[in-house]
Amino acid sequence: MFRYGLGVFAMFAAMVVVPMLQAAEKPDNTQSVMEIRRVMAQAADRALHKDAVNQVLDMVNKADRERIQKDIVKGDEAKYQALCEQVLKTWKDKYGKDFSAEGHVDTLGDLNVIVTGEGKDAKAHINLPAEPGTNAYELRLMREKNGYWRMELPDTVDGKTFFAKLTAAVQSVEDNKDKLPGAMRKGYQRVTTQLLQEMAFPSSEK
Repeated sequence: MFRYGLGVFAMFAAMVVVPMLQAAEKPDNTQSVMEIRRVMAQAADRALHKDAVNQVLDMVNKADRERIQKDIVKGDEAKYQALCEQVLKTWKDKYGKDFSAEGHVDTLGDLNVIVTGEGKDAKAHINLPAEPGTNAYELRLMREKNGYWRMELPDTVDGKTFFAKLTAAVQSVEDNKDKLPGAMRKGYQRVTTQLLQEMAFPSSEK
C-alpha cells in the first residue's frame, strides 16, 4: 500500500511539475507586448502633430533613423499640418474627443503582437489589417541596446521618400474618413494602423 501511495504521488508530481517547468522555459512577453503597442500609439500621435518627421523618426531604430536623416527631404510642412488638423477635426467631430492613441493604448489590444528572441536579439511584428483588395502588411520592431523597442523600416523608405510616405498615410486617413467605425475603440485601431501602414513591410505570412 505504501509503495502504491508513493507511485501515485510520483505521477501526480510529474503531472504538476513538468508543465510548470515547461512554462518557465517560455519567456513572458507581456511587458514587451505592452511596450510595443505603446510605441505604435506614440508614433501615431506624433504623425499628427508639429515636427512630425523628427518626432516619428524618434520611434524608429537607430540604424534606419540615421540612414533616413542623412538625406532627408521635407515637403510642404504647412500643407502637411493643415492635413493633420483636418484629420484631428474629423476625429473629434466623429467621437466628440481629441485624438490620443497613447492615452487609449488599451484599444490596440486586439492587434496580435508576435515577439521572437530574447534580450537584445528580440524582434516583433504585428500583422496589420489591410483594406479589401489590397495586400496584407506587417509592422516590424526590434529591441535596441538601450532596451527600448523601435520600429524597423523597409529599404524602400529613405530620406527622399519618408516625408511623402508620412503624408500619404495621413491623407489615407482623411480620404477614408467615411469608413471610421462607430465605436471609438475600433476607430483607434483603424487610424493607428493606417498612419503606420507606409512604414510597414509586406506580410511574411502566406
